[in-house]
Amino acid sequence: MRKVVRTTATWRKTNKWAVLDSNQRPIDYESTALTTELTAPSHVSMSVYEPIAARSTVAGYGSATRRWYDRGMKLYTRRGDDGTTQLFGGQRVNKDDLRVETNGCVDELNSSIGLARCACAHEQLTVILRDVQDRLFELGADLATPEGQSTAMPRIGGPHVETAEDQIDAVCQPLPELENFVLPGGSDLAARLHLARSVCRRAERLAVKLARQETINTHALIYLNRLSDLLFAMARRANQLEQIDDVPWAGRT
Repeated sequence: MRKVVRTTATWRKTNKWAVLDSNQRPIDYESTALTTELTAPSHVSMSVYEPIAARSTVAGYGSATRRWYDRGMKLYTRRGDDGTTQLFGGQRVNKDDLRVETNGCVDELNSSIGLARCACAHEQLTVILRDVQDRLFELGADLATPEGQSTAMPRIGGPHVETAEDQIDAVCQPLPELENFVLPGGSDLAARLHLARSVCRRAERLAVKLARQETINTHALIYLNRLSDLLFAMARRANQLEQIDDVPWAGRT
């Protein structure tokens, strides 16, 4: 049996930790759960851990988590070598499980938004993109937590959807009325945002499919739907800010 510790802190390795096999170290890095749960073998007293107060920072791993990792934890655990991974709550599933596939697509979406941020020199858009990346990290944790498994896990809710709608309204306010369909492109930033939008649509389709098989958070679906609209609006705003026209769809002549 493994002892699961839910923390508001992270834990510092002591010398006793060094004798443990890598498969007995905290759960897989591949799971968002690392930021919330650490595991220890039942034969190890929790007194060998010393809590370090920390709050989440870059990429969801708190600075104290990074210090703890630097003190000896390896990136690989070998626990996923059999093609399985762990959800919040301890359930192990195949890595091609639809819930994992949906979560992976949200991760891909977050990466594509990070790529767009790298090309963004406009404060309004940069602030929104950073906020979206934070929400997507929470969305990943939400999707990795089957309903009823954890009440401590942050969930996407109505206020997040309302924030996305406010962001859409703010971005669209200075834009001219859309009279034609537009093709992805224009500026480099707009093209990256359109790419993120298409990944978002795929994540939404997977989430819809998952919702037919299992119970998931309804607000997670709604947020993904709003987010694709937000990314479309931001792509148009990016072209406007960079004084590049949208690329209209010409259709058949």
